[in-house]
Amino acid sequence: MELVLKSSEICTIFGITDRTLRRWKTYGAPNKGRDEWDFYRVFAWWTDFFIEQIDDEQFDAVFNRAAPYGADFDDYLWHDKPDTAE
Repeated sequence: MELVLKSSEICTIFGITDRTLRRWKTYGAPNKGRDEWDFYRVFAWWTDFFIEQIDDEQFDAVFNRAAPYGADFDDYLWHDKPDTAE
């Protein structure tokens, strides 16, 4: 499952500037291409990269801001699940 968003939408969801998003990219934040980001992959990167700085309120706030864009926590939990179909 992917939720592809524009840079401006990712910035709004995470409460950051475009400059910060560009910095995140240099730190390894995954993007799909020019002005395209998979929210679930960026969220996973964010939680790993900033693990010691993120509290439950920040975690929830990001997901609440992402909900109007179609983010679903269950989709996030399964976004990396391998295909087990035979």
